[in-house]
Amino acid sequence: MTKRKIQNKSAMEDIKHKKQKRPAGPTSVSNPAKTISTSMEPHSSYTLPYIPPLALPEEMATELRNEMVDLYGKHHVLDNDFILNMAQPSDSYQRRAARNITRDATKFLETHLTPSSAHLETAASKQGKGKKSTESPSSTSTSAWIAHIDEMRDWSLGKPLCLESGIYGPIMAFVSYVALCVQAQRDKAGSTAGIRRLICPADKADYQPDDSDDKTRVCIGLCSMDFDDPAPTASTRTPYHKLLAVIEAWGCSIYSKDAFLQLYEDTRQMYQEQHDLRSAWGITICGHEVRVCHFGNDIAVSSKPMDVTTPKGRRSFIEILVNWSMCEDSQLGRDPTIGYMPDLDCWQIDCPDDTSRGIDTKPRRYYFEDVACRANRLFGRHTRCFLATNIKPTVDSPLVPSVVIKDAWVFAKPSTGEDV
Repeated sequence: MTKRKIQNKSAMEDIKHKKQKRPAGPTSVSNPAKTISTSMEPHSSYTLPYIPPLALPEEMATELRNEMVDLYGKHHVLDNDFILNMAQPSDSYQRRAARNITRDATKFLETHLTPSSAHLETAASKQGKGKKSTESPSSTSTSAWIAHIDEMRDWSLGKPLCLESGIYGPIMAFVSYVALCVQAQRDKAGSTAGIRRLICPADKADYQPDDSDDKTRVCIGLCSMDFDDPAPTASTRTPYHKLLAVIEAWGCSIYSKDAFLQLYEDTRQMYQEQHDLRSAWGITICGHEVRVCHFGNDIAVSSKPMDVTTPKGRRSFIEILVNWSMCEDSQLGRDPTIGYMPDLDCWQIDCPDDTSRGIDTKPRRYYFEDVACRANRLFGRHTRCFLATNIKPTVDSPLVPSVVIKDAWVFAKPSTGEDV
């Protein structure tokens, strides 16, 4: 359940005034560990979060690592495959379509993963003659599919790789192969296919996102792309605010906990940069074992390992990527009441004008650019504060904030009237 509160204009003025002029020091400290109370204005009652002195990068890395270890011990649940069902499309027709795409993509992959050259030429010849084939998810050329299969072949067949970074290319090829299968079905059936997005690997592997607040590097980023989006280019680094999920890839299965800890830190930064994110997905790959992880407000649950050296494991990996391509945005963790407006470079949010008396009111739309408080924690209420206005901006009329909206997730209560 989300709970939103709008503060009046005086609080907004306090924030704006504090942003313009920083006081020499606090006039009173009620609890140094939590908040600092200032008295810049006689009527000011707004409290700013206490920000400790900036730590050195090494100290920050150690502190973050210790925090992730603590969270992992308290909140993580291992080997629960129920979360895989959470990604299935809610519509029965789309679930059936997702199963069909998974079946065809798996069959084509298994047929061509260890074929002879003669078999490849025969399959390509049949496709060239236009003969309908149940082996191929594509109605045109299979060359792009086979190119990706060639790149992932050694990894999928369990051959040892010399370097940890050697698995990045095969994993990205696997994800790209599934995206081509999904795209082929979309080209064939159009909008009736029920496919909402393409899941593609980000522009490059092993990089530091531009909006990262530390030196953390992402192994592989997954992006949600529309069908008319341009392909990612290797000249840019996909930031956290554009990632659907992160794949943390390590060379050996003994590093599974380390992979989870790194995924925790990546997901924390996604919460910090994506203001409409209320739950998140992630993947760890250690050697040939793939685990899917889902982050809720108070728990993280990971699946049993999928062994990509087996047909069953490869099918399971394909299935989760296909389901992510077809499920609702809310199943991917998106808050339907918050959305980004690229044409105006701002966000919109729907919330009731008055919930002080516990009475539902019709949601009103607000717009914001600046964020006073980000959700920079992995678990909890994910409190965010937006500097907003109810006047829609235009290209010629920039956004001028007039209110502060506090957005937080709380535990649902029976028969409550405060849900949005």
